[in-house]
Amino acid sequence: MQQDLDGYIDRYNEILDRRQQLFAQEVLPFWQQATFRILQELKKLHAELVDAQRVPITQDPIDPAKYRNMQREIDRLTILAQQMVALAQADMPEKMRRNLAYTYADSYYFHAWGLEQATQLAINVPQLNAAGVMGVLANPWLPDGNTYSDRIRANTAYLADKMRAGIADAVNMGWDWNKTARHIEDIAGEGYLNSVRLARTEINRAASQASSHIFMQNADILDGKRWNATLDARTAPKDAANDRKVYDLAYDTAEMPGRPGERIPNHPNCRCKYSPVVSGVKDRVRERIARGAGDTPSEFGERTYVKVADYREYAKQRGIDLDERLRNDDPGRYLNNQERRGLPQPTF
Repeated sequence: MQQDLDGYIDRYNEILDRRQQLFAQEVLPFWQQATFRILQELKKLHAELVDAQRVPITQDPIDPAKYRNMQREIDRLTILAQQMVALAQADMPEKMRRNLAYTYADSYYFHAWGLEQATQLAINVPQLNAAGVMGVLANPWLPDGNTYSDRIRANTAYLADKMRAGIADAVNMGWDWNKTARHIEDIAGEGYLNSVRLARTEINRAASQASSHIFMQNADILDGKRWNATLDARTAPKDAANDRKVYDLAYDTAEMPGRPGERIPNHPNCRCKYSPVVSGVKDRVRERIARGAGDTPSEFGERTYVKVADYREYAKQRGIDLDERLRNDDPGRYLNNQERRGLPQPTF
C-alpha cells in the first residue's frame, strides 16, 4: 500500500516537471521579444558611438551635435528597458497566479485520488474555493514577507538596473557592436532564467502546500508525511540529509511554519516533495527513480532505479561524500532575509 502511494507521488512529480517546462516555454517569447527590441535600439545607438572608420568615438573628442544625438538614443534605450520591465511586472504575476492556482487545485485533488487508490479507503476531500486557494498562495514560502509578486518585481527591477549599467558600459568603454550585443543578450537571458527559476520554486511550493492540506484532512489514516529528496548529484546537501525524515502533517504550513533548512521548497529550484505515511503500514525499502552513470552537479546522467533506504545510502553507492558536502554547505542558502539578520519571524 505504501509503495503504491509513493508511486503516485513519483507520478505527480513527472506531471509537475512538465508543467514547469510548459511555463518556461510560455514566458520565453516575451524575453526573446524584449531582447530583439532592445538590440534594434542598440544598433541605432552604436552608430553614434563609432566614426566612419568604425573606431569608437570615445577615443577622440566627441562632436557636440553627435553627443546630443547619442544621448537621445541612450535616453530612448533606457526608457525602452524600463518599458520592458514594466510589461514583465504587469504580465508575469498574472501568468504566475494562474499557474499557481491551477497547480494547487491539481495537486490537492491528485493527491486525494492517489491516497484513495492506494488505501482503498474513503478519503475526506473538502471542496476548494478560489478565495481559500489564493489565501494560501499569498503566504510566502519563506517567511520574509515577500510573495511571488514581490519576487517578480524584485527580479525585473534588478534586470532594469543591469540593463542601464550595460548601456553605460558600452558607451563609456567604447565596446564594439558584437561585445555590446552579447552583453545585453546575456542580461536578458539572465532575466529569463531568473523567471523560470522563480516559477519552478513557486510551483513546487503550491503543490507541496496543497498535498500537505489534503493530508491534514485525512489525519485519521495517516501518521505523518515523509520528506522525499531527488536522488541525483544536484540535490542540495540539506535536502539530501532530510530524505525520508517523517514530519507532522501540519508541519511546514501556515499552521506550523517549517524550520530553516527543513521546508519545501528549501531553497530556489528545490525539487523535494512530501509523501504521506499510512497508519499501521510498515515502511519498506523500495525502488526509487534516480540518476546513475554520467550524472554530475552540472549534467544529468542516465535515468535508473535504485533500491535504497534514503539519500545517504544512495550517496554511498554513487561515491558521493554527503558529510563533506554538508560541512562545506552554505547555511545561508536556506535562510530568508530576516533569519540572516536575526530578526523575529512574522506569525501567520
